[in-house]
Amino acid sequence: CQQYGLATPAEVKDATEEYRQEEDVLGPFIQERCLVTPEAEVGATELYQEYKRWCDETGDKPASQTVFGRLLSNRGFPPRKRGRRRWREGISLPG
Repeated sequence: CQQYGLATPAEVKDATEEYRQEEDVLGPFIQERCLVTPEAEVGATELYQEYKRWCDETGDKPASQTVFGRLLSNRGFPPRKRGRRRWREGISLPG
């Protein structure tokens, strides 16, 4: 029906999802190194340092801290600041 426009072909949807997964630099890091719960929190610098260690181990090139922060925000881990301390809500490191 013209009212709803053209449907996206399944091949395009599949290719788009595959691209997103391949370009997802945070997904594997979060799965392997992080705990995700609503009450979790972690220092922003501490989380970025762990991400850089993980990249060194996997051979991936780390995103800049600014890009890393933007990606975290896009995934629903908002930045918080109290005084000089910056952290992320909803995510933490084990231990």
